[in-house]
Amino acid sequence: GRGHGEVLYLAMIYGLRKAWMDQEGTDLIPIPLAKRMGFPMNITGHSDMWAYTLSAEQLNAYGLDPSFDTRIENHPMSGLRAMAALKQDDYTSQYGLMEPLDEGRTRPHCIIGSTPFGTLSGVLPHTTTDLPISHAATFYETPVVGWAFQDKQFSDKTNHKYYLRINRVGLDYAAAVVGLIREYNFKRLGVVTSGTNRKFVRDLQDGLDSASDIELWVEDMSLENECSDGSFDEACHKKVINSMTRLKEQDARIIIHEQGALTQLDNYWTIFADLLRNDTLLIQVGVLGDCLTPMLPPTTGEYGLDVLWENIRKASNMNNRGGWDQMPGDCRVCPNWAFRDLPTSALHNRTKVAEYTSQRTETIYEWSSFCPEKPTMEDILYNCTWCDQYADFWITPACEDELEKMREQLAGSLCIGVTRKDNDTMIDKWEQYLSGLSAADLIAAGAPADFFELFSASHPMFQSTNVTLASLWQGAWRQEFRAKAALIDALLLAIVAFNDWVRAAGDSDASLSSTSLRVGFRTTHNTAIINWLETVRGSSFSGLTGDVAFNPSQERKVDYTVYSAHGPHLALAPVASFVVGQGLAFTSAPVFNNGESTPPPDREPKCPAGSQYTRETRGC
Repeated sequence: GRGHGEVLYLAMIYGLRKAWMDQEGTDLIPIPLAKRMGFPMNITGHSDMWAYTLSAEQLNAYGLDPSFDTRIENHPMSGLRAMAALKQDDYTSQYGLMEPLDEGRTRPHCIIGSTPFGTLSGVLPHTTTDLPISHAATFYETPVVGWAFQDKQFSDKTNHKYYLRINRVGLDYAAAVVGLIREYNFKRLGVVTSGTNRKFVRDLQDGLDSASDIELWVEDMSLENECSDGSFDEACHKKVINSMTRLKEQDARIIIHEQGALTQLDNYWTIFADLLRNDTLLIQVGVLGDCLTPMLPPTTGEYGLDVLWENIRKASNMNNRGGWDQMPGDCRVCPNWAFRDLPTSALHNRTKVAEYTSQRTETIYEWSSFCPEKPTMEDILYNCTWCDQYADFWITPACEDELEKMREQLAGSLCIGVTRKDNDTMIDKWEQYLSGLSAADLIAAGAPADFFELFSASHPMFQSTNVTLASLWQGAWRQEFRAKAALIDALLLAIVAFNDWVRAAGDSDASLSSTSLRVGFRTTHNTAIINWLETVRGSSFSGLTGDVAFNPSQERKVDYTVYSAHGPHLALAPVASFVVGQGLAFTSAPVFNNGESTPPPDREPKCPAGSQYTRETRGC
């Protein structure tokens, strides 16, 4: 696609290329100037068109403009073509793949991974773009540097030998949970897990194995893939409610919920089981945003799009509406497109907000598909008390009772997330550098010029939004850049590793080539290819996301923080830290749902004389 979001990626990628070519200092490029080898940095293989979800013929059949923008933005084909070193052909021309000329074509030294965002399709290769890339990389022997996906399957180096991951992913949550269980001496526990990866439950069982008196119920949903919002499957999401309901029937008081880090919807579905109350405790792991996002975030835009409101918007709109209507609950959310697209100053004009939002088309869908409650500009202007022009989402009144239930049931719950160790100083330096680059600077560094036509006075998008490159850096891009800082570190890893490789005479002759193509049908290759992977995997530097180094699973070393949820937004405040191999350390006392600092018991206390406990009533 060609929107402001795509331009941000290009600004980061080609801004880094410019910084390298211009020999910027170590505050941006963590290699001493005296040790830099001065090699060129070439970026190829990405596309300016990707693949159509509907062909021109299909669009015509629906009575739509055949040039309509219905592109899938995340597509593995450009990465596959790059590794295969395919020559230019009709596919190259059709989709505008930015590939080198045939005579200069080789395999790339590495592939930088994609993101889980910006996809209009529920097809697996599009929603988890890095997955087919990583499988192909094992054959083509090309390192893939992921920076956004949290899927646990990438840590399996039998299947993903060439995949390294810059973003920190929690693979030791069970150790932190065991620390909490031992701290509070819990003996009866319920566990809800998707079943897509059973490592968490196995590690939990192993960690508690020495305590033979512990009773553990495991509700394994046996899913093939984590439940998502973009491709909404009501049967998948109902399994969360059903699992919680079965734990309620067992009168489980301590519930451990392993989420899939794709959406915040699991928090919403939990309330419909009526399991949680003031004598229960919910412990969550694998949460989208690693517990840094409030469960009910303010609609100020400060938490981006990894929030419950965006999940509800995507799950309940367009083709998903039928499935959403079969779920319990009535909550729906309308997007304020003006908040996303226009400069902050434009939001002062309520009429402009209503006009822009109601007239904006998202792919092939008009405004009424996203907000049937207020389908026209007039409805927004004159008949909507909850359409706050300064809010990024408009939450319908139908949500109120359900959101209040969330506040009642989820207050005092605990959330275990990966500890963030971002280098704020380096992030600020990079933001300052990138925001100072003009469109001409980025185009001169190799960025495709037509993407930057969005900022031309003659372009329809500029005429409707008046958004400039500078205004984006002053507004929406500041938060988005921080959220995507791992992309810069992924690119820096490639530079740091290749600089070490060249200093050690790598790629200096054919026998030391790390990008040699296979010859014949046999799987023979230069040993340099394996040595190049070892160089990448052994590289370390101080990056935007902290000190970058890899463990034997080619993952970042991870520590954990324990948070407690409170307040009208169910904001999560840190109360403890957990370091693998060292244990749990509290920094403040958590306050549980009953308002006390003592956790609820894991079973009903002994009943008084004249009454008896029944599981059906969950009490005496």
